[in-house]
Amino acid sequence: MMLSIFQSELRTGQDVVSTRQRGRHIAQAMGFDGQDQVRIATAISEVARLASAQANGHIEFFLEQSQPPSLLVRVKAPASIEGLVAGADASSLRPGRALAPAQRLMERVAVRLDDAGWVRVELAHRLPHSVPSNLLASLQGDLERQRRASAADELARQNEELVRILEELQKRKADVERLNRELEETNRGVVALYAELEEKAEALRRASDMKTRFISNISHELRTPISSVVNLS
Repeated sequence: MMLSIFQSELRTGQDVVSTRQRGRHIAQAMGFDGQDQVRIATAISEVARLASAQANGHIEFFLEQSQPPSLLVRVKAPASIEGLVAGADASSLRPGRALAPAQRLMERVAVRLDDAGWVRVELAHRLPHSVPSNLLASLQGDLERQRRASAADELARQNEELVRILEELQKRKADVERLNRELEETNRGVVALYAELEEKAEALRRASDMKTRFISNISHELRTPISSVVNLS
């Protein structure tokens, strides 16, 4: 008979960290010494890291009430993870090289086929002594409160990130508006400069026309008396 203690999804690195913390908390509550707590938490985090690498994995902790009673951890992971399993079929299925660290840390490591494309990894370690039922209920309550606190912390962190992003967007919007104003002022200056250049160009054209007419008139006025002088000569 098995009693479920706690379960969680494995989607991100933060889920792996939280799973390691909860695994050590469970091991401590069940009476494992400090060295075994570290061993169990490390094995759990290694397998959880594999499960969260490619898809949404899942982990569940049980109290296995067989003889001897054990802490049992089941991790659902994609079968496509390299080195997770070895063996050609279900009858020869065994832990692969990726589970070698967990095999050194836990007393029992097994792999079983789950849904299509998934494998269930089982980690087990014998309890140092029996666990009272009231302790198990208290442990489940503690873990549930930690889950809610973690969710609240995550929500608060996301809210802080959202506020920071909004502030950054507002700052960028203000910068864009300032740049637009500067650009409009520059455009007005360019328009005024073009207008002034057009006025000067028009003035130069008028001066050129006046010079041309003046030279033409002078040439005409000088040509007549010079022709007379030439004829008289």
